[in-house]
Amino acid sequence: MKKLLYILSVLILLSSCTGKKRVTKGKNELDTRNEAVLAIEKNRYEEALQTAFDFKSLQSRAKYSFGKKSLNGRLNIELGKRLCMTVTVLGIEVARIEVNHETVLIVDKFDKIYTQLSIEEFADRMGLQDEMRYEAIECLLLGRMFIPGSGEAEAKDFKKLDWTINEENMVGELSKPRYSLEYVIGNDNKLANTIVKANGGAEEVAVTFTYQGHLSVEGGEFATQEQITLFRNNEEIKAELTLSAPIMGKTWTPFSPTEAYKQVSMQELVTAIKNMKN
Repeated sequence: MKKLLYILSVLILLSSCTGKKRVTKGKNELDTRNEAVLAIEKNRYEEALQTAFDFKSLQSRAKYSFGKKSLNGRLNIELGKRLCMTVTVLGIEVARIEVNHETVLIVDKFDKIYTQLSIEEFADRMGLQDEMRYEAIECLLLGRMFIPGSGEAEAKDFKKLDWTINEENMVGELSKPRYSLEYVIGNDNKLANTIVKANGGAEEVAVTFTYQGHLSVEGGEFATQEQITLFRNNEEIKAELTLSAPIMGKTWTPFSPTEAYKQVSMQELVTAIKNMKN
């Protein structure tokens, strides 16, 4: 549980932050390219977007794996509004993360402590108002593309990315002073990877999301296997999220602390997590 809560905490903060042939480098070059080639690539991009399915609310079983260790839980999403990830041990909920447009709530039910972060305040402090948004986290979990400053990717956003193509995949890149964002579309025209790299900091930090095992749902597809790799300097932490049995229309009750719970700072929560036994 220690590793799970730690990586989820880091991912919430960050997500809100081989021979390739360069075919395009920006909007101006895209406009002057061969129209037939450009149309093919745009079609691949749009086909990747079409795998997304529409729903109001969804509940799925979740399995969090770290090597040979695993824990169960659930993923709950009300599309465009809020989401909740829970962790259970022997059927008892021991931790959860709730996210909506205003706040991120992280609850350690084992130690009966929780912390609540204002997304707006944190984004203002970090200067990442376009990136630290609820939609970004939702897209990461659903295997969808997010365009900072716009929201979930649409067909019109094709030219906002710099495209690279090779025999295996097509990569769309968006580079900013503080980070770079890459979307990798496989030969099956599905989103294969989302890669976020921090730029200019003292530490080398990157997160890669890999999406596999797509399941047909509601006229679209649902990535049931997600591998999350966190690189931090020379340290690498890998986790897997396996989703199964998605049910549409399910919702959940938000966390409401009782007198037994203590609200702490994010730093205090991370310290408590680090002090847990594996």
